[in-house]
Amino acid sequence: MKSRRLAVVIFSLLTLRAPAVLAFDHQYRLWKEALSPVVTAEIVDYRALQVTSGKLREFIQELEKVTTPDYASWSGEQKMVFWTNAYNAAVIQRIL
Repeated sequence: MKSRRLAVVIFSLLTLRAPAVLAFDHQYRLWKEALSPVVTAEIVDYRALQVTSGKLREFIQELEKVTTPDYASWSGEQKMVFWTNAYNAAVIQRIL
């Protein structure tokens, strides 16, 4: 009985997630890393972005990991920034 209880406790600890407020990168580092080498004077070099599109894919995968409960815990400003960046990333991905 003790070993079963211990197994349940260990499983619970291993499957707990930190809230997205802490886990999600609201500084958007991957997004900045994807764009900084290819954007100058608000102009995107799409050819260069195609070469380095791995960071863009990583960023979109990060967006896809956000759960409904995590999203619900964000401030209104965090939600607005999330959707603005998600939209911009989707448009750039479509262009590529």
